[in-house]
Amino acid sequence: MNMKIKIILTFIILFFSLKSNVLCQKITSNAIPQVSLSKAELHDKILGSLVGSAIGDAMGAPYEMWPREEIFQKRGYIQQLDTVFRYKGAEGNWVTDLPPGGTTDDTRFKNLMVSYLTQQNPKQKLSPTKFAQHIINQYNTYSKEQPIDSMKLDWLIEWVKIAKPFVRKDYLKYQQNLIKFYGGDLACGGLLYSPCIGMYYPGEPEKAYSEAYNLALWDQGYARDLTALAAAMVAEAMKKEPQKEAILALFQNLDPEGFHNSRLVGRLSAGLLDKAKYIVSKALETDLQGESNREKIYRIRQEAAFVLLHEQ
Repeated sequence: MNMKIKIILTFIILFFSLKSNVLCQKITSNAIPQVSLSKAELHDKILGSLVGSAIGDAMGAPYEMWPREEIFQKRGYIQQLDTVFRYKGAEGNWVTDLPPGGTTDDTRFKNLMVSYLTQQNPKQKLSPTKFAQHIINQYNTYSKEQPIDSMKLDWLIEWVKIAKPFVRKDYLKYQQNLIKFYGGDLACGGLLYSPCIGMYYPGEPEKAYSEAYNLALWDQGYARDLTALAAAMVAEAMKKEPQKEAILALFQNLDPEGFHNSRLVGRLSAGLLDKAKYIVSKALETDLQGESNREKIYRIRQEAAFVLLHEQ
């Protein structure tokens, strides 16, 4: 690892260390009944979650939207940070050819959510209206900067179009704008920030799900369920000795909104988990000969994807 990347990683850790300390102070000000962690252990988990997410964002940024086969052909198996060789964009890199360690809106939204959570009272429910206003306030702050950076405004404009009518309780306009969010896609935008809600309710997946579901104002259908499940999974993982089986079991056992009872298709989120498990199981098969692990995993994933596409 060269010195430049070490400096970048050090900066990421220091930046989120301050954020995680404030968030930890806020959480521990309201006793933690569901998790037997010391304050130091809780801080370590929150810091690890934020830093790990930022590093993952930085590693994936250069290849965002690339098909798997193109990544494999051009870069092989990704094991280190790399330069983001592409023109700047509002949701991605804010500078052209972003140096290694640079991040995207994945990290920016977690920072935005942490700044919101540290202003809240842990003894009270989170307010969707206050969260929407928080995003509007950030947009307004950007609009007052001189010179105005259009990149920052473009990053939040789609979100503000939905937040504004919600705050003023114009729910018809809110619904109309929601349908058009990023072209009408079920974007799962809440996945950008909902893991932080899981950190805010350590050891309480039910509460984390409920609060994240309420704050998922930009998600529809199974996208809203996935946003809430992500928060619940992080909350479960915040326990002292989390178990992978317990985390994944939430897709079946935690369903306060009744998605499993939906006619014809049931809970789409659970179906996506089953497909992911299938792809992983095929990738881990060891009965293939004459291939490196990387080639084998790539080929099996490709074959599994084609099987799933055929089933659809």
